Amino acid sequence: MAEATKVKEHKLNSSWTVWEQREGGTQNYQDNLVKLGDCATIEEFWRYFNNIPKPSDLFFNGSKRGFRDSRKVAGFCIFKTGIKPEWEDSKNRIGGEFYFRKGMDLQNLDLLWEHLTLGCIGETIDPDTTITGIRVVDKSNIKKNQAVYRLELWFSTSDQSEMDVLKSRMMEALEKSNVNVPEFQFRKHS
Repeated sequence: MAEATKVKEHKLNSSWTVWEQREGGTQNYQDNLVKLGDCATIEEFWRYFNNIPKPSDLFFNGSKRGFRDSRKVAGFCIFKTGIKPEWEDSKNRIGGEFYFRKGMDLQNLDLLWEHLTLGCIGETIDPDTTITGIRVVDKSNIKKNQAVYRLELWFSTSDQSEMDVLKSRMMEALEKSNVNVPEFQFRKHS
């Protein structure tokens, strides 16, 4: 029997962890986070990214959708391995986030999420270690039939010049999506 040829994988500069943020369960944010796995190579990243649903597959668009096992997912997070998608994490507490919160066509949100993810994983937005992670979250009000989504870039700095560079590079990455990019706001975590 011939031995299978092992394909060489391409190491990322930073390892990343993919998280699922579930709805319901408890009121405690941390209890609703489920770690899906780590990826240290480009190939591992694509195995995860290609197998988690896009926002358009799950987020509210007039009706709420979920998985066959009836769990409801509010969002996905991709953070550097060892950093939890929580403000309380020591790396996140000292920084903040750029975010938008608005309704939009879900296919456009898919494209913005993908471009932000690739800019982070490929380290074109931040070649250093300032970015801690990203989130895409469904913040819709189902009772009022209002679709609202959040896209967030988290970082570990409070230095204004570093934040200006990050925001500029983030906007460059998002503009490649050919989607009208919403205005991002800043929120400090501490």
